[in-house]
Amino acid sequence: HMFLSTMSWHLSSRIQEDIDRGKTFLDLEEYDKAVDAFVEALVKEPDSDVAHYYLALTYLRWGKEEQAVSEYKKLLTLNSPKADDEELVGLVAGLVGLDIYETKRLMVNTVQDGSPSFSPDGQQIVFVSDRDGNKEIYVMGSDGSDQRRLTVNEAYELGPSFSPDGQQIVFMSHRDWNDDIYVMASDGSDQRRLTVHEAGNRNPSFSPDGTQIVFVSCRDGSWEIYVMDLTKPTGKAQIAEALGVELGK
Repeated sequence: HMFLSTMSWHLSSRIQEDIDRGKTFLDLEEYDKAVDAFVEALVKEPDSDVAHYYLALTYLRWGKEEQAVSEYKKLLTLNSPKADDEELVGLVAGLVGLDIYETKRLMVNTVQDGSPSFSPDGQQIVFVSDRDGNKEIYVMGSDGSDQRRLTVNEAYELGPSFSPDGQQIVFMSHRDWNDDIYVMASDGSDQRRLTVHEAGNRNPSFSPDGTQIVFVSCRDGSWEIYVMDLTKPTGKAQIAEALGVELGK
């Protein structure tokens, strides 16, 4: 909530006391008393946009949506600058079926599309779709154009995201009968498996410098967060240690 006491608008002496009293009750979340105070101010000055503003805000926080919209309409009729208040606009927008920011639909179909993620340059969006029978990874222009499938197999793939340079896409695939982390070039070529573990591995994401991938895995009995370092590939020394074998000289 905003700190109402810091807001300073010019008020006539006739309603100053009512407004201050209402603001105090609003801060205390005593909404019925706040409404009474702001209504008293409006009885004295029916066109007070300050009183209408606080009354609308009180109704919104109180969950009385119809009354809140009615008070907001009065602010619009008065062409009050208080109708531009960020908190008020955000709450009322949702009540009338609008988003807080301009929003447009990129796809119109009957299938399931999800898990969208922008490329670093903002020109492409990678996403998951089951339009071809199972969940696969697709890419499209940021305006929804040029939709192309990047993975083609009978398994499901989820959670794609771009590398910081936009040249690779990391994702989860079940193609080897287990949820594992894979990476591919941004055009879908050079698909490679990065985890080989009987436990599930999901939700991969590159580090800002592209040298690490963070993901979740249940390999230790519960879902936990792990990081793999792409600059430190496992070699024969690590395998020998795991096997308890001493490397020959």
